[in-house]
Amino acid sequence: MTREILKANIEKALLELHHHDNHLLKNDGSERSIAHCLANHLQKIYADYHADCEYNVNVDAANRRKEIILPADEILRFRRSETNRNSIEVDDEIYYSVSVYPDIIVHKRGRNNQNLIIFELKKSSSTVSYDYDKLKLCKYTGVFERSLRYRFGVFIDIATKTTDNYKFKFKIFENGEEEEEYQIP
Repeated sequence: MTREILKANIEKALLELHHHDNHLLKNDGSERSIAHCLANHLQKIYADYHADCEYNVNVDAANRRKEIILPADEILRFRRSETNRNSIEVDDEIYYSVSVYPDIIVHKRGRNNQNLIIFELKKSSSTVSYDYDKLKLCKYTGVFERSLRYRFGVFIDIATKTTDNYKFKFKIFENGEEEEEYQIP
């Protein structure tokens, strides 16, 4: 799949969300309920895959859970407390394993070689920083976290207030890098 096809598919799913589930957007529904509806629209587009919300299974990990590795200073920066007990020392720096629960993933269950897209969502009304979600998307698609093997990551900013001058903004991540931002007016 090319980035252009991915972009077109994301736009299609987001427009379906806006058309069919606008009540949630206009009334500032929960991020989880919006993610669930978006996953349903993605499932129609990616019929040969599964679109799952909050899916934390990693079949290749000993504990069977999705985790990313963060240096100690990132743990403090994002005030993450869900670190596992295992730490890794690399070049005199301590890294910790952090459990993650992606908002939506498009994948084939039971294997990591078919992890296609991972999504993190934020509502425009959210007071939480986007920085941690963006860091996770870099990790999910990057070289250091190759056990998760996501081809693409997508960050979606969802307008949930009538004063917003856009419906959706999204960025595509590939190879641990953040790409250009797209907007659906």
